[in-house]
Amino acid sequence: EDIVSNLHKIAEGFFDHLSEDQQYDVARCCVYQHFAPNTTICQAEFEADFFYLVLNGEAEVEERQVSHQEGSAAETIQMRVTKYRKGQSFGDFPFIMQAMCYGYSAKVREQMHGGCSLVLIPRTDYVQVLRRGVEKAMNDTVNLLKSTAFFSLWSETSIQR
Repeated sequence: EDIVSNLHKIAEGFFDHLSEDQQYDVARCCVYQHFAPNTTICQAEFEADFFYLVLNGEAEVEERQVSHQEGSAAETIQMRVTKYRKGQSFGDFPFIMQAMCYGYSAKVREQMHGGCSLVLIPRTDYVQVLRRGVEKAMNDTVNLLKSTAFFSLWSETSIQR
């Protein structure tokens, strides 16, 4: 319970869309890790296994900037650097795409003397937490509709569609 309340205080925006059950599930599967200054957190071409939430310090993420000219002969690859601070999260694009960190890397800046503390949420666990939430919402909606006169004779499968 303390973990959930502390995480909620640090990253309120992240937890706002999660139900209480989902918050506890995330707290059970997350891993705390501290990174020293000038340490790589994740790097391009490695599998995206985690979603990252910054507890303190600052992480710098470098990723390919998508261009409308992508694929053209004159294209030059441009990188975008974004700084993430306490309460912010990163790693969502490679995480959601279930892909390698193609053109995506993160590190702790040298100037961060105290380093950076992160919560790492394993992709497989987080996907399960979100899936259970969606399934519960779907079942609740189906049950609500089935309780009305209009849908009372419909099968659950028909309502779900």
